[in-house]
Amino acid sequence: MNGQERLAEQSRQMLVDALFTLLADNHYGEITVTDLTTQAQLARRTFYRSFANKDDLLAFYGNRLLRQYQSARQANLTTTPDLQTAMTFFFQFWWPERQRLRLLIRQNLFMGLLTQSRVALTPQDLGLNPVSTTAYLTNFLIGGLWTTLNAWMAQETPEPPAVIAQTLLQELSQLPTQP
Repeated sequence: MNGQERLAEQSRQMLVDALFTLLADNHYGEITVTDLTTQAQLARRTFYRSFANKDDLLAFYGNRLLRQYQSARQANLTTTPDLQTAMTFFFQFWWPERQRLRLLIRQNLFMGLLTQSRVALTPQDLGLNPVSTTAYLTNFLIGGLWTTLNAWMAQETPEPPAVIAQTLLQELSQLPTQP
């Protein structure tokens, strides 16, 4: 990354930080680009070099987090870890972002991060064998994990990641396998 790219990335991060600072006290719909650039101490032109509008900024945050999840998963887990390891890793990854996620959840912005994302989660990202996993199962699990993440992070004092993963696995094991 050259100096200009590094400065652009730093500006994008400053704008993301500004967004979350403003979300703590303001409704998302009321936040303007001027508010964001003032909070970040950047020119509006700097904002528009990277983003068309504040929705693009929010999508940038979501896409970056999902890419970071995939990179961390690839670096830290075997190709197809067992489901418990994959789930624990999933929840541990999101734990450090819980304050920001809670702000998004309170304003009904969190669920849209996945549907608007240009980053597609794969069976491997969920600890599944890509050869034997259908798109239906992958989508079912992604939706379930994302909804669980939403409910978990919405709590004022969410359980630790390992506890939520273990609880979820125990509950899944109690589901009937045949009608």
